[in-house]
Amino acid sequence: MLNFPRKSVWLLCLLVAITSCQPSDEIDEADIAYRCPMNVQLDKVDQEIQDIIRRLQFDASEARASDSASYFDVLKSLSMTYEMNGFPQAALSCYQALESHDRSSTQWPYYQALLLAAIGQQESALQAGYKAAALDPTYHPIWLWIGRWSLELGRFDDAEVAFQHVNQGTYADAAKLGI
Repeated sequence: MLNFPRKSVWLLCLLVAITSCQPSDEIDEADIAYRCPMNVQLDKVDQEIQDIIRRLQFDASEARASDSASYFDVLKSLSMTYEMNGFPQAALSCYQALESHDRSSTQWPYYQALLLAAIGQQESALQAGYKAAALDPTYHPIWLWIGRWSLELGRFDDAEVAFQHVNQGTYADAAKLGI
């Protein structure tokens, strides 16, 4: 039978072993940057679209293998091609990869927000929208969308605050109608 000190040492070792196996909260940015799927099911799209997507996938794979900076340029085209041709989850993964590569760009969280809303995930769309708005608070279209999604979720005060960000310029009339 174990005595008290040996039990303590044994429990401490067990605790260390368990906690060292826990997933890290840190995100490996390099890993995210390469999560854009290259294996979507293309059998339900036209042959011409299949050819374009396969070419973009091949170009992305080649650029990645050679550590080419063009990988992210190809990924931009691939992500939009995925989204426009009915592969929203693949497009979302690519947008997240592009965001991890360029954290200062409003474009990628903005595209994520629009895509998430289009597939009915307004809560996630709001989160991505707020991320985009934080990067560029003067980009009025994102505030209009944040207002709309807030309305759809019944968050009328949040919607009003979002629409108030757009108080002048091209989108002011749309914001007034939202309020």
